[in-house]
Amino acid sequence: MLKKAKLGVAIVAALGFGALGCGDDDQAGTGGTGGTGATGGTGGSGGAGGGVEMAMVRVAHLAPEVPTAGDTNVDILIDGATAIEDLEFAEATDFVELPVGNYIFGIAVAGDTTPVFEFPATLEADAILTVVAYRTVASGAAAPVGVLVFDGTTNALLAGSGRVLVGHGADDTLLDPVNVITPANCPPILLEDFEFGSQTPTPLDLPAGDVQLAFQLTSSLGCQVDAGPLVADVTADVVTILVAVDNDVTDNMLGPAIYAIVDDFSGNDIPTLPAAP
Repeated sequence: MLKKAKLGVAIVAALGFGALGCGDDDQAGTGGTGGTGATGGTGGSGGAGGGVEMAMVRVAHLAPEVPTAGDTNVDILIDGATAIEDLEFAEATDFVELPVGNYIFGIAVAGDTTPVFEFPATLEADAILTVVAYRTVASGAAAPVGVLVFDGTTNALLAGSGRVLVGHGADDTLLDPVNVITPANCPPILLEDFEFGSQTPTPLDLPAGDVQLAFQLTSSLGCQVDAGPLVADVTADVVTILVAVDNDVTDNMLGPAIYAIVDDFSGNDIPTLPAAP
């Protein structure tokens, strides 16, 4: 269903390959690292010698009951063209290569080319980006979904450690904001007043091994655990993306889970963190 070639063919057909061979704003032709992923801008010129610099992009669907409870299939649009068809809840695509430059990504009901949500993205050379769609219904946002964009590069990661990126996509007003704690090492609070729709501003580089994570309502005192704890396996030398999702979509009825996208995972059934023993 999710064919790597489909994405590339759709973009080439819609825009023309030559128009895509542009560099990023600040370092055209230098092959810089890490894309911003969530901001637009004006593309620069191509790299020296006419080579096309590339970025890696993957898309994951973590918006429960979007578009509907019975049918979560969505299409991903790039510059108005359908690039990925029938992406279902808890499914992630493969990483695909795209030429660096500026794009408009969109999310649409499967079979439709009218986006329910769009966002601009500047892809920089050698970026490794994971775009995660999350549900925004309880928050009262204009669109039923938003996106979190994670930079999956491992620059400056110490050997034997794992890089953990955390996003808050748990759509419940009780969890906006929420504290994330590691019960065995609290205080301090790991992520305090973690707002819905946000992500860790800097990576959490942790020693490889199991880490327990728990949710705490901001009204709670001390290191009280209100949901969890869950066990995250920090894998050495790779990036683990953890996204909180509230699978009980009734507001103020908490059903928080943490989905783990590890390294180059793709396919159905993105795993959730198990409960601590």
